[in-house]
Amino acid sequence: MTARRHRVADVRDAVLDRLGRPATRYVPAGHDVADDFRDRFPASARAFRAFLRRARHLGNGSDGPAVAVVVMPWFGTPVPWFAIATGLGLAGLGRRVTFVLHDLPVAEDPAFHATQIAEMDAALDLVRDRFPVVRVGAVAPGAPPTAADEAVIDDLAAQILVWTSRGDAHPRPAEVAASERTRAHLRTALPWVRAAVEGLDAEYLVVPGGVLVASGLFVHAGRGAGRRVATFDAGLGWSVVSADGVAAQQTDVSRAVRMLEDEAGPRTDAIVAEAQAAFAERRAGTDAMAYQVASPTGAAAVDGSRPVLIPLSVMFDTAALGRSHLYADAAEWLAETVRVLLEETTDPILVRQHPSERRAAERGRFDPVAILADALGETPRVEVVLAEDDRNTYDLLDDSRLVIPYVSTIGIEAAALGHPVILGGNAYYGDLGFTWAPPTRAEYEDAVRRGARGELAAAGRTTRAWLCYYLNAVTARTWTDFTPQPTDFWRWVVREPDELFGEDAVVDLFTALDADVPLCLVRHRRRVAEGAV
Repeated sequence: MTARRHRVADVRDAVLDRLGRPATRYVPAGHDVADDFRDRFPASARAFRAFLRRARHLGNGSDGPAVAVVVMPWFGTPVPWFAIATGLGLAGLGRRVTFVLHDLPVAEDPAFHATQIAEMDAALDLVRDRFPVVRVGAVAPGAPPTAADEAVIDDLAAQILVWTSRGDAHPRPAEVAASERTRAHLRTALPWVRAAVEGLDAEYLVVPGGVLVASGLFVHAGRGAGRRVATFDAGLGWSVVSADGVAAQQTDVSRAVRMLEDEAGPRTDAIVAEAQAAFAERRAGTDAMAYQVASPTGAAAVDGSRPVLIPLSVMFDTAALGRSHLYADAAEWLAETVRVLLEETTDPILVRQHPSERRAAERGRFDPVAILADALGETPRVEVVLAEDDRNTYDLLDDSRLVIPYVSTIGIEAAALGHPVILGGNAYYGDLGFTWAPPTRAEYEDAVRRGARGELAAAGRTTRAWLCYYLNAVTARTWTDFTPQPTDFWRWVVREPDELFGEDAVVDLFTALDADVPLCLVRHRRRVAEGAV
């Protein structure tokens, strides 16, 4: 069974069999999804300490680059246990590992935060005889934030607000107030984080997430100190890492595409065929993510119209956070893009809400209907296709003559199929040449006008687009129980560390982090070695 055929449903069925209760995709506290991971945090700590006792034979290494692994509270989930386990796995490669405990107090839910810190401290007590542990709160803080730091802090706080409010264009007063407290915490914490990072004996850092909580500070401080900063992210049944950047934003893929072009050689056609097969599954809704609510019909629009398609991302998802580089935010981008299109074309405009938002755990509060009504009033030529509407996104794509995504993967698919694509956000594939990715707002709006008038051809490089899609859809994720998701944690924490760390998928995660090679390329190379492509 290939990775792309390993269905999320299969993973959930296994979880149901094991736990005897519904498994939910992890959504943090405050997002109205029932889950008991917060209540079970002390139990998870006890289970992880048992795992550490079984790993007492794993000592620190002495070969290769030194690495620092950041351990921090993450909404009561097992993220800190996954981080410590990752550090042990890197030590198994011979690396000299230092754990960095981010223990600074916070204003939000301080009692539970203190509980998490205490449990992390107790876990790290079991490895302090073999691994250095640096407590951020114990270092002497550095200089206060500069003007450049303040801009980073403001940006991080804004991204966290989008995430907290689930993309709402008008966050609730309580969310805005919490955002101000977040900004204050980040401003206070940065001098300690920077001092801790600068004092480390480490060539690279491993950091959870890269945006939420205070993880963005470690990315900022690490880069400022000239260190490579790797991050990890996960869903139920799969993990991803970025060797240099924010994993959820797939920052390694552009580099991986160029590396794949150099080494694919005679396998290029086979790789493209793999990508096209994966696309066929995505189109039919039978791929692992199963986003499509309706099967494709393949039928052209009855009225013969050739609309402009604007496929939306899940705007509160980390993949979309901070990606608005031309406009103040995604809401302004959407409204202004539609405004320009209405001025330049009489064709229909389809705004497609991401189909995953039909699921309760993934539904946001970014309301395209309200955003367009507030900005533009009545727009009869604009149709918003909602996530739950019984329509397949790829039927809409087939009929479209121009595609304007934010940062969604559909931009890769559309370009590979020969559509002209204009990127509205700073997408990870924007520098690969198969889309139009204007660097300024004026150039973007000019491209939209030209596209609306039918003057913009497809950018070409369809083979490169298919290679990019292969890396995204076929090899980007490692399908494994070794994730920080609560339901997955209870599966791997009872295993023997040597067995867990010896799994191919887990070895690939550690290899990508340590060798500074994109995970999707590590996975591709394994497939080549196994004769799968």
